Amino acid sequence: MIILVVTVSQTQTQSAVQCFYPQEKDRVIELAHQAVDLAFQDKVRSLFDVWVRDPVEQPKRAMSGMATNISAYHRARANVRQWEPVICQ
Repeated sequence: MIILVVTVSQTQTQSAVQCFYPQEKDRVIELAHQAVDLAFQDKVRSLFDVWVRDPVEQPKRAMSGMATNISAYHRARANVRQWEPVICQ
């Protein structure tokens, strides 16, 4: 599973959804956090599977992969927190 979280200004994006109600915004944020969490867990599982199958240069390779995963996880969650859709009046 690959999740791509991109931060762009609202002037650069066009969406079929013109605005979000506060509860919808909260739900989208909750789902995005859950998706990022699941993707992170999948990557950690994958690192462990590789470690078990191919012990060459382990744990160095696993530690490098884990550092990359943690960095991406942190950035993705930060991007989700920064999302500010237009709120319906």
